[in-house]
Amino acid sequence: DSITNIHVENCCEQDRRGILKKSLIGHPNPKSVSFKNISIREYVRIVGDNPSCSNGSPVSIGWIYGNTAVTTVDQYEGNRPIRRNSFQMVIPQRIRQEMLMEEW
Repeated sequence: DSITNIHVENCCEQDRRGILKKSLIGHPNPKSVSFKNISIREYVRIVGDNPSCSNGSPVSIGWIYGNTAVTTVDQYEGNRPIRRNSFQMVIPQRIRQEMLMEEW
C-alpha cells in the first residue's frame, strides 16, 4: 500500500511577483475563491524520523510517488471516506512494523 497526498489546484492566475490573484472577468464577487481539480498522488512509505513516536519506528512518506489521479473537488468530496479524528490517525507499533516489513 501507499500513502496518498492530495494537491488542490485553484482557478487563480499568478502575476509576475508570484502573488496569486483572482481573475475578475465574469466574477460578481472578487473576494471569492473557487477550486478546479484535485491531483491525488500515492507515495511510498519509508522509515521516518518523527520524535513523537515513542515506541517502534515512525512511518513517513518518501519522495517517490506512483499513480496520480485527477478529479474535480465535487467528485472527491462526494466519494471521500469519513474524516478520522487524531486518535484514529495513530498507527499502533505492531502495524507500523508490518507496514515497513512489507515495503522492504
